[in-house]
Amino acid sequence: MPISAIKDLLKKWETVRAMVLEWHPNQADVSRAEDLYNDNVINYFCKILKKREDESTLDMFFNAPKAKNEND
Repeated sequence: MPISAIKDLLKKWETVRAMVLEWHPNQADVSRAEDLYNDNVINYFCKILKKREDESTLDMFFNAPKAKNEND
C-alpha cells in the first residue's frame, strides 16, 4: 500500500470521526467504537507509515550524493 494511500486513509478517518462525534447522539458508544477502531485498525496503518518514513529517511542518508573530489 503506497504511503500516499495511507495518508489519505488517515485524513478520511479524521473527517469521519469528527462528523460522527458531532452528530451521533450517544457519545459513549461513539468513544468506545472509536477507541476499538483506533486500537485495531488505525494504529496498524500508522505503524506502517512510520516504518516507511523511517526507511525513507535512512535511504536518503545512506544514498546521499557524494561530493566530487577536485581530481575527478
